[in-house]
Parts: sequence; structure tokens; C-alpha cells
Amino acid sequence: MQKKKEWTETTQTEVSEPEINLEYEVQEEATTLARSGKNNLDKHRGGSDQGLVASLSNNPTMVGLYVLLIVLGLFIGRWLYARNQAGQEVAVPAATATSSEAVAAPSDAKTTSSGFVCPPPQHQLTPAAKELNMLVWTEYLPSDWFECFELTYGIKINRTEFSSNEEMLTLLAEKPDGFDLLQPSDQGVTTLIAQGSLKELDKAALPIINGFNPAFMNPPFDPGNKYSLPYQAGSIALAVNNAKIDPLPTSWADLWKSEYAGRVMLMEDANDVIGMTLLTMGFPFNSTDPAHLEAIKPKLKEILKATKKLNSDSQSSDILSGEIDLGLFWNGEAALAQRENSDIQYIYPTEGAMLWQDNYVISAKTTHEDAAYAWINYTMQGDMFWMMLREFPYTNPNQAALEYAKSNQPELYQEYINSTVTNVPTQAMLNGHWLVDLGEGQALYDQLWAEVTATK
Repeated sequence: MQKKKEWTETTQTEVSEPEINLEYEVQEEATTLARSGKNNLDKHRGGSDQGLVASLSNNPTMVGLYVLLIVLGLFIGRWLYARNQAGQEVAVPAATATSSEAVAAPSDAKTTSSGFVCPPPQHQLTPAAKELNMLVWTEYLPSDWFECFELTYGIKINRTEFSSNEEMLTLLAEKPDGFDLLQPSDQGVTTLIAQGSLKELDKAALPIINGFNPAFMNPPFDPGNKYSLPYQAGSIALAVNNAKIDPLPTSWADLWKSEYAGRVMLMEDANDVIGMTLLTMGFPFNSTDPAHLEAIKPKLKEILKATKKLNSDSQSSDILSGEIDLGLFWNGEAALAQRENSDIQYIYPTEGAMLWQDNYVISAKTTHEDAAYAWINYTMQGDMFWMMLREFPYTNPNQAALEYAKSNQPELYQEYINSTVTNVPTQAMLNGHWLVDLGEGQALYDQLWAEVTATK
């Protein structure tokens, strides 16, 4: 789960949001965000046979035999097609592709402690590395992935978790040679690129890239996906228990209403809360203008005084337990809460929700690059990444996973695709705000946050 976003680097004092050229297309079940192009997945569709013989002998036996052969041929053809679609192999460079010895046969399928049967890798890799050092968000990867990967490849995973991008940057600075695979948010990718901390991706070693929705590719923070691949995306908006809150809020500004005092939860993050407060006063979301930051100081102190809790982690438990009744929520946490209580409502504020995208990148100082590619290709194949719909239902950029879920996990798929929480509506995307790397302006945010939270 993507938690906090706090940044340093660069030199501008006034930061504008990245210019994004957005296009939208209405798909079969819902309207989804698209930055460019049509989704050209699933080109290999089955078709009906044509060109049947116009006339046959009047011999009934011959007619019956012919029909039998046609039916048998169609059956075998469909069976072969289905098997090909389920287990199609994609060629990768000689440096990473080997014989089928790298992939366990179906009869050798491994099973995790939870009972999940690990699918074989769809792309045949034989990494030489025996371990993989990961620096990833807390509570954001299914446990079955780790077991399956270790069972399949015999590679030990050393996982370090962080709860904010700032913490990630600190850990990387303290141990620059210690990690192979990182998981920064959008503006975090910008910071890491500027620092020279990332290795350019070898697209030939990433056949899995063909399974992504083009809507989430070629982002403004990494044109051409030179360094990053999308992991999950989503929004931050208002989650409300509508059985306890009346009237319902419609804007960020409503959080300051006296009747909500002592019932509100905010993110434990300077950038999110300051950005929200800037919007309520008509200032730009990412403003680093000292006059703007000084102007919002009284409002920040006021909302913090009325706040019951600051939390950027497992928020669903807080609203389900009744500890809080409304607040700033990750859309995935709101979706999890809705599963347990249908009274939980997710509201996109009139000033605009906050938008984000998490990503995979490879450290410039990786010593286990082949293991990182093996991890990305394996865990992001459709029959693995569908688990995110079950455990971390944010906005999913992995079209192959959605297609797999549509056929094999239809209830999860329908829950996802029909939800305005997970499947962010077009208008909410158009009205939304992206956090950016504030450069030297981050110090102003940190100073303001320290001052207003000192008396919290």
C-alpha cells in the first residue's frame, strides 16, 4: 500500500503539477484512464471456421462422418488454443532465456503454506543470483508471491519495508549497495533519476511489459518507461461512515466543520495534509510560495486540533472499529472497509482528489539484476498479479491480471471493475492532483509540519 510522499532535491521555489495529456476511452464495463493509444491486448482471438463444402454426396453415411470430423476438429482446435493461451511462452534474450529446465512442469507445481498452487513462470528465466534484496512498501505484496518465487527459483528474498518515500530515500542513502529492487511512487522516481540511483530497464528482459494497460505507461515522470514499470495506482479522497455522519461531506473544506471534530483521521504525511489545506484556500496543490504556506498555518493547526488520529497505514481497521468516522483514505483501504461494512462511502472532494502511481525500479548498484527481472516477470504475470484485487484493491494497471481475473476470479473482477473506488472515474482523474518532487521547497513543508504538529 502506498503510504507517504515526502521529498527533497532540485532547486525550484514554485512547483507546478506535471502536465499530463489525458485521453479517455470507454471500455466494455467501465470508463478508464488512458494517456495514449488503444489497448491492443488479446489480439489472438479464436474464430469460427469458414469455407464449408457447399454440397456433399447424398450418401447419409458420408454426411455423418464429415460432420463428426468437423465437430472433432473444432473441439481439438479450441482445446489447443485454450492450452496455448494459458501457457504461452515468450522468448527473451539469450542472456536470460534457457531451456525448459528453468520452469517447473505442471506436475511439479509447488504449493504455498496457504494452499495456493504456484503457477509456472510464463517466461523462462534462469537467474544466477541466489538472493534478491528488496526495498518495498509495507503491507503491499501478497505473501504467496514470496513463497512461490523462492520455491520456483530457489532465490532467497531479503525484504526491507518502508512507510514513506522519504524513509525509502534515507534507507537507500544509508545502504546504497544494499538493494536490487525498489518501489517508489511517481515523484519518487523523478528524485531517484535525478540522483542517478536507477538502472535503465532492459525491455528485452521484460516480456511481461506487454501485459500492461497503456493508460499507465509512458508517464510524465518517466517518459518511455526508461527506468520504471507501473505497480499500482489510485487516489486519496474521503472515506465516510454514512451511518454515523450526517450531512455527508462533499469537499476537503468540510473536514473543518465543528460537528466532525474528534472524529477525523488524516494522513500522517506533511505533503498530503498541506496540499489538501492549500486547496481549501484556493492555492495551488503543490505550492511552495512562503506566503501561501504562512496563510494556511492557522487552518492546519485548527484541523489538527480536531483530528482524532494520524494514520497512513491500515486505515480500514480504524473506520470499521468506530475509532474514527471519516477522513483521508487510500482508495484501496476504503475498498477493503466497504467489503466489511456497506455504510462506508468513498467521496471525491469537489476541490479534487490526490492521485498517485507506485512503480518498480532497479537500483543502479544492483548486484542481483537477473533476480530482479525474474521477480518482476513472475509476480506480474496475470495468474499471479490478480491477487492484488483480493488483498490490495487499488487501481490495477496490469491488464493481463484483469483478464485472468475476469475468467478465473469473476466475483473479484466484477467487484473491481464496477467500483468507483478502485476503478477511479474519469471526472475524478481530470479533477485530481499529482504530488511532485518539491525540490528545496520540501524543507518549507517539513518546517511547517513540524511546527503545527508540535502542539498536536
